[in-house]
Amino acid sequence: MEESLTKLKENEIQIGIVTSKTNEEMENEFEHFGLSKLFDISVTASDTTKHKPNPEPILYALNKLGSLPEESIYIGDSIYDMHSSQSAGAKFALAKWGAKENPLFSSADISLETPLEILQHLK
Repeated sequence: MEESLTKLKENEIQIGIVTSKTNEEMENEFEHFGLSKLFDISVTASDTTKHKPNPEPILYALNKLGSLPEESIYIGDSIYDMHSSQSAGAKFALAKWGAKENPLFSSADISLETPLEILQHLK
């Protein structure tokens, strides 16, 4: 994962996290990986009143980044991620390495076997 994030940053791609975890959960469960420095924004359940599958968290992150949904890709591994991304107007990339099989994922815009594959889908 770190290699993928580093390559995205090298290509000046803005990267954000949109999670259903609270600020406290993110601090306790994510910070020890040391990847926070690679993200331009982190949106948690503490930041918005509506949560996935509502598009509000993704739209909030995109607004803060100054990015347009139609020019963005949201990578996720759940149906809630997919619905939130699609409702926000962003492309959805299924992270197959973390997703459980679900026939609804057939409507994903992109299907990724590995994190590095996202690099093939960037302009």
